[in-house]
Amino acid sequence: MAGIWANTLGLDQVGIHDKFFDLGGHSLAAMRIVSRIIKTFHSELPVKALFESPTVAAMALVIAQNQAKNVGDEEFARILRELEAMSEDEARKQLAGATKKPEYTVGTNDLAK
Repeated sequence: MAGIWANTLGLDQVGIHDKFFDLGGHSLAAMRIVSRIIKTFHSELPVKALFESPTVAAMALVIAQNQAKNVGDEEFARILRELEAMSEDEARKQLAGATKKPEYTVGTNDLAK
C-alpha cells in the first residue's frame, strides 16, 4: 500500500505512519489511491475511509477488517497478530520492496505493502 501512495503522490517512499494530507494528498489523489487499493486488495472501500484512516498503517487495518468478512476468525486473528508484532524496521523493509511487485496479494505481511 505504501508503494501505491508513493507512486500516486510522486514520492520516493512513504512511511506507514505518514499522514496522507501531510504528504501533499488531496481529494483527487485520494480517489486514485482508493481505486488502486480496491483493485489491488479486491476489497470494497469508500473514499471517506482514507480521510478517516489517513496513514498506511491505519488503512491496512481498515482493509484487514474488510477482508475479515471473507476470512475465518482464526485466520483474521493470525493476520492481526502478525501485523501487531511487526517492528518498524520490518515494516520499512516490507515497504521498501512494495514498489518492486507488480501485483499484491492479501497475505499477512502484504497488507502494509
